[in-house]
Amino acid sequence: MRKGWLAVLGVPALLGAAVWWGPSLLMARMQTEDMARWPAAPAIAAPPGAMQETVLLTSPDGRIELSVGGDAQGPLYAVRLDGQEILGPARLGLVVDSVRLPASPMPTAVQRRGQDETWEQPWGEERFIRDRFQEMRLTYPGIDIVFRAYDDGIALRYERAGEAAWTVTDELTEFAPPQSLTAWWVPAWGIARDEYLIRRTPLSDLPAQPQARAVHTPLTLSRREGTALSIHEAGLRHFAGMVLASQPGGRLRAQLVPRADGVAVRGAGPLRTPWRLVQIGRRPVDLANSRLLLNLNDPPAIPAESYGRPMKYVGVWWGFITHVWDRVPGANYGANDRRVRDYIDFAAENGFGGVLVESWNRGWESWPSPDGTPFSFTQPYDAFDLKGLVAYAKARGVALIGHHETSGDLIHYEAKMQAGLDLFRDLGVPVVKTGYVARQPGLRVRQPDGGEAREWQYSQPMVEHEERLARLAAINHIAIVAHEAVKDTGLRRTFPNLMARESARGQEYNGMDAVHGGNPPDHEPTLFFTRMLAGPMDFTPGILDVDFSELPGWRGVLHRSLLRTRVNTTLAKQLALYVVFYSPVQMAADFIENYRARPDALSFIRQVPVDWARSIALQGDVGRFALVARQDRHSDDWYLGAITDGEGRRLEQLLDFLEPGRTYAATIWADAPDADWRRNPEAFVVRRQTVRAGDRLALDLAPGGGQAVWLRPLPKADEPAP
Repeated sequence: MRKGWLAVLGVPALLGAAVWWGPSLLMARMQTEDMARWPAAPAIAAPPGAMQETVLLTSPDGRIELSVGGDAQGPLYAVRLDGQEILGPARLGLVVDSVRLPASPMPTAVQRRGQDETWEQPWGEERFIRDRFQEMRLTYPGIDIVFRAYDDGIALRYERAGEAAWTVTDELTEFAPPQSLTAWWVPAWGIARDEYLIRRTPLSDLPAQPQARAVHTPLTLSRREGTALSIHEAGLRHFAGMVLASQPGGRLRAQLVPRADGVAVRGAGPLRTPWRLVQIGRRPVDLANSRLLLNLNDPPAIPAESYGRPMKYVGVWWGFITHVWDRVPGANYGANDRRVRDYIDFAAENGFGGVLVESWNRGWESWPSPDGTPFSFTQPYDAFDLKGLVAYAKARGVALIGHHETSGDLIHYEAKMQAGLDLFRDLGVPVVKTGYVARQPGLRVRQPDGGEAREWQYSQPMVEHEERLARLAAINHIAIVAHEAVKDTGLRRTFPNLMARESARGQEYNGMDAVHGGNPPDHEPTLFFTRMLAGPMDFTPGILDVDFSELPGWRGVLHRSLLRTRVNTTLAKQLALYVVFYSPVQMAADFIENYRARPDALSFIRQVPVDWARSIALQGDVGRFALVARQDRHSDDWYLGAITDGEGRRLEQLLDFLEPGRTYAATIWADAPDADWRRNPEAFVVRRQTVRAGDRLALDLAPGGGQAVWLRPLPKADEPAP
């Protein structure tokens, strides 16, 4: 009699299926959520016609013109690019203490100033950043509105002097882009925060999409290989996060994430909102080359010795995502001393600066339940020798990277994070990865009256918590890599120890989403033009066993035959992501056994820097492909990364960014001619050639593929004769 697969695989298969299908059921629920609980944003009447009595502000290069006028209901603004309207007349305003401000259409005073300065990032994708703009401050009864025009976009914010307490319950700022653009969006109020596949909808159809009732920022709007906009906010501090609510006619309005009692923001003293910004590009790559977000943030607020240190790292992590290891001590415990020492040895042998270890501390038995056992941030499991492993790593020139999962319990974490950070400071742990896994609205927060409530992930309490953590970590000389965090709004300039965030759907979904089978091939070239505009992302690239053919035992069988999860890229694309996706703390996320088995692929991960002098997005289109060049901050070497969607393509690139007159040795990690993300994903070749400035380099990308290139200038004596 023929036996069924359950009879063959037995109890392990049943247990494994239960472990994996739990996350997958969540993925399915994410598609059919009850939206009745979502906060509503009432529609605002559209402006009846053209503005009157406008005040003008022009970008330094003269190509962007911002006009501010008004009608009977209050002030309006519009923006033109090269004489063509790019943002139609849209409303402005803030509701403070139940009063709509400004109430009058025209200002009582106008002040203007300009600035042209250059500042240096301590680490980043660009060492020197030019901050050039024209500004005007419009004074209305009760409030000022400050506008800035840059060569790459516009920004505005509301300010009011005073020392009294105040509340903000609503914001009326609108954006009215051309309806011919396509919107790339994720729902703002979903249970999984911002960890959704990015959807594509004509902007004019956005109001008809049920889950697009409000969308997250940055929101990218584009037409194919043409005009592109990104709407976002900068310098989010002591305020509620902003989402964008769909309005009739395709307009978008700012909606502040409310607290549990319905108030968006509570404060005292001077009121200053975050900047509302629109990056403006004549093509999509202009958005990636913009530094507007960083320019709109304040200079560093912590001492230089507290800034983070860029590094690459490996981690006891991927085995948890693929459920090869267990998170609690037992026969299959992932963070056992032997494995951690092996990862430390691998890091030391290959020049990686750190080793992340998750599930080292007590409290994982009931995770991710928000009502389970609280985590300890000072007590390791008995099976994990924290002090001994830190000492072993230090002796090998490697740092252990700490981990604080909170389950979104801010009350518990804020009571314990001082002790947790003190412990890591004393041990010499320089980086902590934080986690706030909780379904929205799931943050456990102390209320002003002393009670408790569940808050939305982007509410004022979470925004203020992250700044408290950044300041406390800085005192302890610790950098933060934040997962399930508030979106990046450029605060890494003000707090250079906030090194990277997740705040999007990362690589981990390739190991646990059986509904979609992982992230589709267009996910990465979409992220580059959407989420990555906000700042560094801890995407966790570098998976070399992309089809999970090397996963051991019955767990590997389940992945391949039942769940059909995998990484939907080629191996070469995983290498290219180290250049395309910027992060100053970049992970090599796969099992170290897979790196040891593929030294030719590991060689690029070992070589590629994480700190850059220059970064240039050369070619690309949202959701289709991207080609990026970056120059190492500590040498004259350049690196290229190219990625594509499910369509294979050939790109040709003029190497006009190289130093004229120099010859470069190009080492190229490319898809093999027969590579394909479905059928032959791990086939790649390494080849070498010499190039010079002005040459054209052809890059052939397989379906779902990519290419990584290292360009090293040859010493003069080694250069071939012209």
